[in-house]
Amino acid sequence: MSRYDMKLTRITIRFPFAVLLAALVLAGCSKEPAPAPEPGGRVAVHFTLPGIEGKPEVASAAEAPQTKAALDEYATVRIVAYRHAAGTPSADNYIAEQTYAADASGALSPCRVDGSGNFQSFDASAALMLPGGTYDFYAVTPALPLGNHTTVAVQHGVDYATSVTDNGGAGFTFSLSDLPASNVTLTTLQRQCAKIELVVMRDASFAGMTSLVVNPQGSGVTLSSLSTSPLSAVVGAALTPTPSPLPAAKYNVAPARFTQSDATTARTTVYVLPKVAADLGISFALKYTLNKVETNKTVSGKVSGIALDPGGSYRFTLTLSSPGATLTVTDWIDGGTQDNDMGA
Repeated sequence: MSRYDMKLTRITIRFPFAVLLAALVLAGCSKEPAPAPEPGGRVAVHFTLPGIEGKPEVASAAEAPQTKAALDEYATVRIVAYRHAAGTPSADNYIAEQTYAADASGALSPCRVDGSGNFQSFDASAALMLPGGTYDFYAVTPALPLGNHTTVAVQHGVDYATSVTDNGGAGFTFSLSDLPASNVTLTTLQRQCAKIELVVMRDASFAGMTSLVVNPQGSGVTLSSLSTSPLSAVVGAALTPTPSPLPAAKYNVAPARFTQSDATTARTTVYVLPKVAADLGISFALKYTLNKVETNKTVSGKVSGIALDPGGSYRFTLTLSSPGATLTVTDWIDGGTQDNDMGA
């Protein structure tokens, strides 16, 4: 989803007129990338962002969540300006960056963030200030810090998305005539992690169970055999999953993340790094009352051969019944479901 000041030294060298004229003719015929930014005044660039989206769901899935939405209030975005040239994004073509956050209306306003890209405060005095030149804009949310001006490291639990805005390949050209400000509409951010809704519930026929929660004193829900966290990616590019997920690559969802929709149904939404098709381990630390007896129990199992696609949307529903439990995985992208027996 600014910090660099340049001290310019002006050096004047006089050339004969004929030499200058020849140089101008050659420059006019050149097919080199866009020239380096001009010295002098700077243009304040303001941005509009349509929102964030994942892969489109199957049309017949009436319950499927909407994939395209405005950013949540205080969601952060880092916008990076690179010189429009071959090889962008690269450290050599990096020009400047600025962090923004969505306000209550969904509009982007400059802000300060912490070292993890989390919102700290709005900063009305800040803006992305660019000298005259031609630029491409790369955006990431959240406003993760950049490595070598080009890469981000993405952890499980982060709703990471990115976009490239390059004016159809031509770049955006600003000159001193654009002073004091110009406006750019960014390309919609494309979600790169997988969105999973976790649901814990009892079967409707299991009337003896009168309460069911993710145990507040337990380990919550643990997903294993995931991609190794973090994954590194160049801004604007897709995340590449770990080729062979390992059982030790885990993500834990704390009990406090879950909310109760009724006495026997708890749910939350999490984001995990994409993974290739392979078995996925999952365990639930639960607390329930059955026939007036309170019990703590961990229910564990696996989902066979599942891929978690970048931008994909899934629902994992654990249903407790007598005598066991079933985990139903719904893929909102292709509309398919998979039932998996779980220990109970």
